[in-house]
Amino acid sequence: MKKKIDTDYILDISFDYFHSHKFYERFKSEIVSNGSMSMIRQKDNYKVKIFTAELMIIFDSEKLPVFNRDLQKNTTINGLIFTDSYFEGFHEGEQYFENHFVPNVNTLYGENAKPYITNLHNNLIHTVHHPPYKGWNFVLKSVPTVLNNKNIKVFGYYSGIVSKVQELVKIHKALINVYDNCEHESHTETETSKLKAPVLGFFCGLINKIGIYKREETESAHVYCERICNYFKLPYRDRVRQNYNASGTKKLIKELNENVFPLIDSETIRLIQEYLDSKQPTKQILYG
Repeated sequence: MKKKIDTDYILDISFDYFHSHKFYERFKSEIVSNGSMSMIRQKDNYKVKIFTAELMIIFDSEKLPVFNRDLQKNTTINGLIFTDSYFEGFHEGEQYFENHFVPNVNTLYGENAKPYITNLHNNLIHTVHHPPYKGWNFVLKSVPTVLNNKNIKVFGYYSGIVSKVQELVKIHKALINVYDNCEHESHTETETSKLKAPVLGFFCGLINKIGIYKREETESAHVYCERICNYFKLPYRDRVRQNYNASGTKKLIKELNENVFPLIDSETIRLIQEYLDSKQPTKQILYG
């Protein structure tokens, strides 16, 4: 049997498209009130959860503007073509959680409770399961920009896992700590107040150049910079996009060292350091 080709469709829209959609406020309100929206598969009444209004709009759109990467042209598609993949992924995510993470009563209320909660917390919020996203719960705030069955199935898979976490917490109040803030959480306003758009744009360009989270060929600077800033929990505004790929002046490198490096992980710092060193005639120590 000939293998089915999974065409890549790049969203050819800005976030204004979502926000101006006739059902955006309704979808968003329902998600804020209930934590998610439901979608039901008619053939067997299997119910899945969707955690963002944007993803619901993708599925609800009969003529979604996209760029067909295979044919290299703009077109429109019906978002419903991806729902089967979402259902499939969601079911697999539920099964994965049930097979590997559902605890017994002795674990939850015994001496192993704290290690279990810590492990669940790290998987939910911090561990990179699917680069560049952190944690299972990236589905609560992220939107796929490259639409194909594989990517939609990934969003369904992690949504299924998150749904199971939420069900478990409702049953066992001892697990409420899985959502607790910790040292990995978002940076404070004080920490990010010194971050200016030029250095953030420079940083986004460096992330692409060092190759850890590459920019898609048809991904706009706006979408890419916003994605990278969200991943590293840095503030995004339009001027960041305007400064994407800025030249590495001494001033920007100094700001990178003083204001950005303290907020990101040591491995990314090392890769940026190595890249910048390779462009310098003499080794320059950027971060101690």
